[in-house]
Amino acid sequence: MDKKAQMGEAIYMMYRLLMVSAVAFAVFGISAFYYDYHVNVRSAESIILTREVFDCLAPKGVLNLDSIGEENYGEILSYCEIPNSERFYVGMDVLDGSGGRIEKLYQGDSGALWVKDLFGKAALAGNNLLGDNKVDLKNMKKFNPGHFRSEYPVFFIKDGNKISGNVEMEVLVNYEE
Repeated sequence: MDKKAQMGEAIYMMYRLLMVSAVAFAVFGISAFYYDYHVNVRSAESIILTREVFDCLAPKGVLNLDSIGEENYGEILSYCEIPNSERFYVGMDVLDGSGGRIEKLYQGDSGALWVKDLFGKAALAGNNLLGDNKVDLKNMKKFNPGHFRSEYPVFFIKDGNKISGNVEMEVLVNYEE
């Protein structure tokens, strides 16, 4: 066997690997720019945030309004030690057995709910949302906020009285940071 021939083949192999790598990077790089993908996790985020806040405020299905204190009714995320963000709105209506509102706990900008309504109207109106102007619903969907609304049965304690009722929770997770 000739050792010089083996060394020459190894040098050619390095050039071949370099060329294959360059072609692979070019193909994957061009395809990354060509294919646009967007993963929207805001809906899942709103479901998780709903569960976290509910578990914090009503462990084992008992919401003790006396221990929360009225000064914390407008700051439930802070009360639950969940980092507050402008992206979140969390609202909790405490209802008695007949459906009457006892208290409202919340944090965030409830005015952001109009954004959710706008997207609902856009989906219903199709491309005629703004009259003759066309709305690109495909691109618009990436700005659609995550929204979750749920109702949970609870016992709540107010002024020392334990009352059976429900909690209606609404969570909105807006734009991405």
